[in-house]
Amino acid sequence: MTDSLIVRGPAALERPSFIKANDTRGTENILTADIRPPALKLAQAMSPEVKRAEPDYIEGLREGELFNSLTQEVYGENAVNLIIVNQLGHRNMEFDPIDRKIVLDGVVPDGDPRTEFTFKEENGQKVRIKPRATKFYDYLILLLLPDREPQLMTLSLKSTQLKKATQLNTLLKLSKLASFAHRFKATPVPERRGNNSWYGWRFDLNGWPTEAEYVEAEACYDRMLYRKIIVEAEAIDETTDDCFIGF
Repeated sequence: MTDSLIVRGPAALERPSFIKANDTRGTENILTADIRPPALKLAQAMSPEVKRAEPDYIEGLREGELFNSLTQEVYGENAVNLIIVNQLGHRNMEFDPIDRKIVLDGVVPDGDPRTEFTFKEENGQKVRIKPRATKFYDYLILLLLPDREPQLMTLSLKSTQLKKATQLNTLLKLSKLASFAHRFKATPVPERRGNNSWYGWRFDLNGWPTEAEYVEAEACYDRMLYRKIIVEAEAIDETTDDCFIGF
């Protein structure tokens, strides 16, 4: 794996010279409350964007690659740099167990029985059953791509990645600095549990942001602070959804 980043997709095309940079005419009436930041996603084997029969299919996207949910840009399998503008808290969502694309309840409160593990006997062993509701930690980020303006996006960690979210949250809190005072390197990494395999995240501190990056992130924080940010309701990929964990 190299450090180079190859961006694929329609939005990766070079801007024609006759189209002026920073010319935002025609968008004057679009307010912050009217937009939904795209999500930075990590493709899995069962992701609809990888499967040719699905309407969300992105041509050429492979499992283990990062992509933009809105523009369909594919960032590849290499590490990217990002800044966490704001940790948005967590949410619990219940999906249809038959069709994980269907949300049964998008606002399951903490303490609800659906958020708790249950137990049963199986083959003489006590087995723990995962909660019916899935917990997500959500982040508002700036994606930093070479020779590109920072991109405001969301990032969600769930399922097998919850431990990494807790580590990330702990690091941010204990630093006693603004969340956007750190630059992170986010790398897709292969993971396995038993017969199941998938791609997860690795987050490493990667120095301080530049002054321009810090100022941009701070402005995004102020602009979005009291806005309701809608984060895509992505279901668990089947390959990472281990229903039973034996003790």
